[in-house]
Amino acid sequence: MKLTVFCLFNIIYMGCASSELPTFSSFKELDFSYNNEWSSCFSIKFTQSDTVYIRQHFASIRYMSQDSAVKNNASYIGILTDDQRSQLDSFIRSIDLHRYDTSYFQEGLEDGTEYKFYIKNDSLAKSIYIYGDSCPIELAKLAEWLAETRKTLQLVATDTAIIFNSHINLARPAPVLDIRKFVPPSAEE
Repeated sequence: MKLTVFCLFNIIYMGCASSELPTFSSFKELDFSYNNEWSSCFSIKFTQSDTVYIRQHFASIRYMSQDSAVKNNASYIGILTDDQRSQLDSFIRSIDLHRYDTSYFQEGLEDGTEYKFYIKNDSLAKSIYIYGDSCPIELAKLAEWLAETRKTLQLVATDTAIIFNSHINLARPAPVLDIRKFVPPSAEE
């Protein structure tokens, strides 16, 4: 009898223990902020589990109609699928973050898409800010995947305070203007 109870306990314990999600080995912390100024501005924080935290700063009416749960200036929780977790881990593993600059700007662009990654792993903690399309293709693909994945998540509103290391200041520096000294014509001419 004791042996049967012991075996049954071990089977149940092993079943519960094996249902735990593996943690991401490619990062300890990851968050991403995105702003395209016309349809959506959000931040998303990935945890070591399947849970993600989202802060929707702004969403246009068109974007909000695609995802009726989304409201401006609201926080949400979403759950990644196993496939999404695997894809994210694969993306991060394939990117050598050490070789990238901390910012990429597309000269002469106004009202462009901007985003910022914050990633921390065993060997580095780094923020990478991108404005426009002048960035390495690996970072652009990751940003696109993150933004598209965000759209697929089933969101539940939360009052949890979320701190994003990738937060974007919405007011960018003003462009440098070509100011020329004005010389009024002389009255003698």
